[in-house]
Amino acid sequence: MTTTNREWVLAERPSGEPDLDCFELRETDVPSPDPGDLLVRTRYLSVDPYMRGRMRDAESYAEPWAVGDALRGGVVAEVIESESDA
Repeated sequence: MTTTNREWVLAERPSGEPDLDCFELRETDVPSPDPGDLLVRTRYLSVDPYMRGRMRDAESYAEPWAVGDALRGGVVAEVIESESDA
């Protein structure tokens, strides 16, 4: 199993159109799942227009991401390890 987790994080809030400086690829250790949890490997991440609004720190229907947060969206994932009875 891979021991490195890679995630794109919001490095800074864009002013105007987002560019590569707004994002950072961060590597961390792969965590072990806690009881009741799953460890999944993301195969596909949906990148949707609403994500642009979450990069701003302004009132919106979706709560904004904090600088340093991993980008979040719908995924298709593979279960790698399970500590869940479900």
